[in-house]
Amino acid sequence: MTLASRRLSSVVAVLYSTWLVAPLLDPQLHPWTSYASEYFVADRPAATLLRTTDGIAGMLLIVMAVLSYSRARTLWRGLPRGSGATGTSPPTRRRARWAVRVWRAALAVAGAATVVDAINPMTCAPSVSPECAAAEAAGTLPLQHHMHTVSSAIVGIAFVGTMLASLVLSSAADRVTRIASWAGIVTITLSGIDALVTRIPTEGITQRISMVAIVVWLVAAAGLPVVDRVRAARRTVPA
Repeated sequence: MTLASRRLSSVVAVLYSTWLVAPLLDPQLHPWTSYASEYFVADRPAATLLRTTDGIAGMLLIVMAVLSYSRARTLWRGLPRGSGATGTSPPTRRRARWAVRVWRAALAVAGAATVVDAINPMTCAPSVSPECAAAEAAGTLPLQHHMHTVSSAIVGIAFVGTMLASLVLSSAADRVTRIASWAGIVTITLSGIDALVTRIPTEGITQRISMVAIVVWLVAAAGLPVVDRVRAARRTVPA
């Protein structure tokens, strides 16, 4: 990352953490059985705060993607063709190029989907509204409700993409980044599986754990030298 992107990553981590205060503002939603997205429903007490911070966080993720890729692209222009080192050394030119592309694209998608989440929340809270739960089961809720489900899933998938890219861009010595990346990938995957298996009503806690993992990864990613890895690949490629 560029220095500006690293700072933005820390800011996004803080903004993504505001949902942690939601139980204080809206204690009616049970953390085990309710989705965190239910805090965003228009008539919920914490909705305005969370939708605002999420919207800003999404836009900053897009800015991070642009800043990181623009600087890396400038370095690529002067990179001679050839192969780099392998193993635990910096990634080769081709691997680093693709990792930066995935990083940039996935960050941008995660940001855009987060903005959509913020402006297009669930229409009701099924965990505390029997009418909402019945309508959701019958598939009669407005399109907005289902679009939010899709955009939320896209956010998770996109973050998995950025975490996979960070595994390529980080070296074996970057243990914190690698651990945070794997933790995020595993918890986001488990949250998705839990959401699909409706007989296990623990989607609330797994979703929240995955959200915490994303915040931890954002903090770790603030120290991930994406541009430095491109420079390293540039130095290891023969002229």
